[in-house]
Amino acid sequence: MSGGEIAITKRDRQELADLYSEYHDRYGGVREDYFALLYLRDKFKCKIEDLASQVAFGGNDYGIDAYYIDREGRNLYLYQFKWSEDQNLFKDSLDRLGDFGLDRIFGDPLQDPEQNELVRNLREDLTEHRELVDRVYIRFVFKGDAEKAENSEGLADRKERTDKKGWLVQAYFGDRKVVFNGVEFHSDKRSIPKKPLPLSHAISVKNHISLDSSDASKTLHVAFVPLMDLFRIYRTLGQSFFDRNIRAGLSSENPPNKKIREALGRIVLKREEPPSHFSFNHNGVTLAVEMVEFEGLKAVIRVPRLLNGAQTITSLAKFLDDNQSHPSLKVNENLTSSTARRCMTRPSVNPI
Repeated sequence: MSGGEIAITKRDRQELADLYSEYHDRYGGVREDYFALLYLRDKFKCKIEDLASQVAFGGNDYGIDAYYIDREGRNLYLYQFKWSEDQNLFKDSLDRLGDFGLDRIFGDPLQDPEQNELVRNLREDLTEHRELVDRVYIRFVFKGDAEKAENSEGLADRKERTDKKGWLVQAYFGDRKVVFNGVEFHSDKRSIPKKPLPLSHAISVKNHISLDSSDASKTLHVAFVPLMDLFRIYRTLGQSFFDRNIRAGLSSENPPNKKIREALGRIVLKREEPPSHFSFNHNGVTLAVEMVEFEGLKAVIRVPRLLNGAQTITSLAKFLDDNQSHPSLKVNENLTSSTARRCMTRPSVNPI
């Protein structure tokens, strides 16, 4: 968690305890099972009694422990809940879902005569309401950081293996073109108000030039900016900084990314090269912004999104994380700050 936030608050625990106390004699299970009821009740504004048959209270777990058919939205939601901030608890659930869970739901109904009551209820509901489903979502909900879960290497392969079972969903619905959206990680931080992201950011600029399009309707700004300025924007915005960069998810072990970190090591840790080499040995980055205003050697950019250069920023982040205890990093931090990239910005022609 960032900023010392506590995802499971005292209020959360009390809500769960109250729900468990009220309904345990009727439905059984352990206290953590009631997280699903709590979440679904608040999200879909339903009565607990109407949701109970759609939640698993113990028994065999095939990777999902709740479901909900949103008839108005025409969506089927399959859920796995963890009353924890630890995304690694999803590993076993992803394995079970990918290995045989989706087969139990959308495949042969006779594969396991001991399958749990939840799966039987789900299959019966699907038989009755099959024509109401246009989209299928799988959501793993916990109290931790969803972005961290999405970027976890330990979950990535499991998620991919599960997503490849989407053909079962297509086969189940036959000729109807039902969209399978695969596994998503969601954080339930209802008690923590989300801070709005800043719209404007200041960056230093050097050797700035502006180029107008032939019809003078658009302007391209080109300048050298400190790499750390872009890194600070990334630390503030997180993955939303890469919303419009189609290659943002490339592996950190991709050869170009490894070369970027090696270059940073030669400049910052070993001092074998001057920072200026970085600017001229690597391609520049491109930003789309809603607005840019220049004030001397500073530019204020509004709603920046990285179109090109995500690998540079993420490689710098990994370099800093990997070497945070290296004595030379602190001593030579001025070299990190003075490392620049050619940066091009242009007003975005579409809303971001």
